[in-house]
Order: sequence, then structure tokens, then C-alpha cells
Amino acid sequence: MTESAKNPISQAKKRWAETLLYVFIGLILAFLVRMVIEPTIVVGESMFPTLEDGQYLINYKLAYKTEEPEFGDIVIVEPEKAPTDGRLIKRVIGLPGDTVEIKNDELYLNGKKLEEPYIREPMKKTENLKVKLGKDEIFVMGDNRNNSLDSRFIGPINYKKEVRGKVVLRIFPFDQSFKDSIHSVGK
Repeated sequence: MTESAKNPISQAKKRWAETLLYVFIGLILAFLVRMVIEPTIVVGESMFPTLEDGQYLINYKLAYKTEEPEFGDIVIVEPEKAPTDGRLIKRVIGLPGDTVEIKNDELYLNGKKLEEPYIREPMKKTENLKVKLGKDEIFVMGDNRNNSLDSRFIGPINYKKEVRGKVVLRIFPFDQSFKDSIHSVGK
């Protein structure tokens, strides 16, 4: 008789221990993945027409730990100065050291008027503003400029502290055309 046939209880214990080990490893892997990427759902219309309410996105949480922000990146921010709790999804318009100016409802970056084919409509009734961004600051705005809580109202965002991550993938609908608009206009 074999050892396993002699002791069915020890075989069951062995299978139970292996199962627990696999579950534990799976939980650790899931935790590690969640530290790097995060599913996000678009809520609201501030990024319309680029992103729409209810779309599912993947947010890369380590983006600005390994690289610098770029003009046009779409980011999830948790601003300290926002009048509401929660996260906002916005487009990076200004980078550290840039001067962002809004005058007569037109957007200027470092003295040059920006042409922005990705926005829903031109800004209306926006107060004139001029901001010189500091070392770790970015200026973010929604693509639906007339329906967006963004840096015009909450100020620059410290990308090292207030950016939760960079949007890298749209899961639903699985259409990556939003990336076409990301860096279509720049310096």
C-alpha cells in the first residue's frame, strides 16, 4: 500500500494547504497590481467629447514616479484645494515652468495661442488669468471648458502629490481613439 492510500487525512491536509498557498499568492499579486494600476469610471461631462460619462478607464498610478508629465496627458487628480472631495479627470495644459494665460476667453501657453481641436466648444465668460507654474506644478483643464472644475478655479496641481495617475487605457468601450487627442497639440 502507498503512503497516500494509508493516510487520506494527510493528503486532504496537503491539498488544503496548497489551495491556501495559491489563494494567498493570488491575493498578494492582486494587491501588487492594484498598487500599479487602478480601474476608474468617468463621472460627469467635464472631459466630453474626449471621454464620456460611464466609460471605464485604466489609470497608471506610478506614471509620474518614473516619468515627467507631458502636455496633453489625461490625469486623475485629487486636488487639495478643491471645494468638493473626490477625484477629477483632466487634461494637462501647462507643465512646470510654463506660463498659462487666459485672456478674452482664449488660452495661451508661453505667449502662444493654443489651437485645441479636442475641446467641446470655446470658453465663454472665463476670467482673465495668468499663472507661472512652479517646479512641480501642472495646469489642468477639462475638454468641456464651460462645464469643468479645473485649475482655473482650484489653481495649479502639484503633480507629485495631487495626481493619482495617468489614464493609459479605455476598457469600455474598448476604443483607444481618445489617445489621438492626447498629444495632438503641444509646444
